[in-house]
Amino acid sequence: MRAQVDYRNDTWENLAPEFVGQADLVICDPVYDNPDLSWVEAAAACLREGGAMWAFSDASGVAQLKLEMDQWLHFQNWCIWPNDWGGRARTRFGQKHDDILYYTKGKSNHTFNASAVAIAKKMTGATFNPSGRQTKIPASVWDDLAGFSTTAGERIQVDGHGVRWQKPEKLLERILAATSNPNDLVLDFFSGVATAPAMCLRMGRRCVAVERDPKIYAAGSERLRHEEALVAKK
Repeated sequence: MRAQVDYRNDTWENLAPEFVGQADLVICDPVYDNPDLSWVEAAAACLREGGAMWAFSDASGVAQLKLEMDQWLHFQNWCIWPNDWGGRARTRFGQKHDDILYYTKGKSNHTFNASAVAIAKKMTGATFNPSGRQTKIPASVWDDLAGFSTTAGERIQVDGHGVRWQKPEKLLERILAATSNPNDLVLDFFSGVATAPAMCLRMGRRCVAVERDPKIYAAGSERLRHEEALVAKK
């Protein structure tokens, strides 16, 4: 079945009641300095039993976010995505990473496709690798996915500037590959320029996503039209 993507100029408040208990995966990448965490309970309610939720944050709010998510879901991982570019503070260490929290609805019976996200081992000789396995599951620090600078080719431009908070496709690809299956339903509460929907198109997932900003939504819609044309050619 071909992936179906529904990308709306709307808000999570309107999306959530429509999908209570239905989603296999929910992705939440809000503006990090917004203290309103009311979306957490709503996103958790959208998950089926065994479904997964990934929420993005940074040092300014990840502690509060984790405490809120702990009330509704089962904690699985606190992942770190390094993004070492831009300026440096002179009075402290550079804050150069995003925090990504991974939770599931229920402790067990959740989707985790280990082989789909396996990476090559650096040491494969018998001395340091007696098992003989050539791959391993990534650890919680995703330094192999770093390098999404402000001048990266996949950056979407709005009013002549790269969109703030945009994440690289390879980051969403890992999340989707690990914690969803083809034809699963993915909800994207803060879609931005439609990175998650675009990857769902490529990977055969169904996706319903919302973005409230009209300019960001227009840029995301154009991106999806291009992505749909590429997928149709395959």
